[in-house]
Amino acid sequence: RWPKCLFKHRSEQDPAPAARLSLCVLRGMALRRIQKELPDLSSDSPANCSAGPVGNDQFNWLATIMGLTDCPHQGGVFFSHRTTPSS
Repeated sequence: RWPKCLFKHRSEQDPAPAARLSLCVLRGMALRRIQKELPDLSSDSPANCSAGPVGNDQFNWLATIMGLTDCPHQGGVFFSHRTTPSS
């Protein structure tokens, strides 16, 4: 089955169909890699942090890091948000 993004916006005026195809293929490869490694990250994450996708969007992640004991950040909770561009 071909990804839908291969068939979007195709016209004779389109100067870069190969570039769009490459981005689509790379995005699919990245998604497969994320889906493969997510279970490992969920089951084997360090005790003081966690990370995962926001909702069903595998390219939009939120991480939480707890401040370590005996350091200036003790008791703190820190968040990091990462978004990978879709194109």
